[in-house]
Amino acid sequence: MASEQDLNRAKELLATEEARLSIKQKQNTLDSDSVGLASSLVDSIKEIQGISTKRTTFDTNILKINKDISKEILGQKRGLASVEAIDKQLLKNKESLNKASKIENALISSLSSKEQKRVKYANDRASDILKEKSIQEDLLAAAETGAGFDRIAFEASEKRQLNAEDTLSYILDYWVL
Repeated sequence: MASEQDLNRAKELLATEEARLSIKQKQNTLDSDSVGLASSLVDSIKEIQGISTKRTTFDTNILKINKDISKEILGQKRGLASVEAIDKQLLKNKESLNKASKIENALISSLSSKEQKRVKYANDRASDILKEKSIQEDLLAAAETGAGFDRIAFEASEKRQLNAEDTLSYILDYWVL
């Protein structure tokens, strides 16, 4: 028969696992945001270039990859009930991010100098967003190790991230060189 001490320890382990799962889900959300940002940048670059659907094989492949990335994002909300499932999803997200990065580099190499300046400025804002996500991930990692969760710093970082995303959205939608 389990002693009271064993039961308390089991409760502590359960609470730790639940906290860890919550943190992993937040990390998954951050990775999902990164994929969304990469997809948004690809869409914006395609818009700058005036790429129309199925105009070339290259364009068709870009659209297919974007659809795959979107499918991954939509599919990751389901079936993430364990830490192992979340870890697998994080690996898939990293692969999707790498794929989007390759596409982005291929598109940037085909832009004019004015378009490259616009993309550079947008990338600088995207870097600001990624910096905030990194801060958020560090805060989550600290919480996962038991150092405590700094909610105020996390929320401030989220707010800065949203401001940077709004600026990026404005740049992509309205800024003309």
